[in-house]
Amino acid sequence: MNVKLKLFASLRNYLDVGLDGGRVFELDQGSSVLDLFSEVPLPVEEVHLTLVNGIYHPVEELASLQLIEGDVVGVWPPIAGG
Repeated sequence: MNVKLKLFASLRNYLDVGLDGGRVFELDQGSSVLDLFSEVPLPVEEVHLTLVNGIYHPVEELASLQLIEGDVVGVWPPIAGG
C-alpha cells in the first residue's frame, strides 16, 4: 500500500522531500505509523504532533494505529516561539 509522509519544520532534514514536504512510501498491509517512521528513520522522541488524514493522534497510539492505502501522515516537531 502507498502512504504519504509529510514532515514539517526541522523534521524535513530527515527526508528528501518534494515541494509539499512529503514523500510516498510503499508499506505492507497492516503497517503502523511507527513502521512508517522506521522507513525514514524518524526518531519518535523528536515527534510532537502527528496527524493522519488531518486527525490528531498522540504518540502513545502510533504503534497500534494501522495505516491504509492513501493515508497522509503529517508530523511536526516541538515548536517554540512567540
